[in-house]
Amino acid sequence: MKLSNQLRHIANIVLRMEHYKKHHIPSGEDLDRIHVEFLGEYKGYKFWLVDGSYVRDSIEIDFIEGGNPGRYGYVPEDEIWIEKIMAPKDQLSTMVHEFIEMKRMENKHWDYDKAHNYSSNFEEKIRKSLPDKLPPNISLFNSFKNAIEQLKIKLT
Repeated sequence: MKLSNQLRHIANIVLRMEHYKKHHIPSGEDLDRIHVEFLGEYKGYKFWLVDGSYVRDSIEIDFIEGGNPGRYGYVPEDEIWIEKIMAPKDQLSTMVHEFIEMKRMENKHWDYDKAHNYSSNFEEKIRKSLPDKLPPNISLFNSFKNAIEQLKIKLT
């Protein structure tokens, strides 16, 4: 019985690893279609608002809200993607989540699940601190940088 549980656990790990395999890595025309708006660069990462529908149609159906190269092998190594169609509050919260998640996987060598759970806590804090509707003149990228600095997260 114990061996059966171990084999089931190993099989689950292998199946989950399949999900993280490299997909078609977009370049050229694909990236032109994916990238909608460049938001800025922070700590070595370029933040892009992207056409999530195009990503789902042409690369991976599971893409939703945002992504980073630690989770999605098709996101370029120096980019973090945020879906354009979301409300600014959702975009800002997702930017925080994706950045913290990536930095934990990159610097602490955490697996995706651990990094995702950790960054979800900070995403929740940001969501609770923001009004339902952000002012129309808000700078999304500056708000992101301010949020990261206020959270006082050790990124290395």
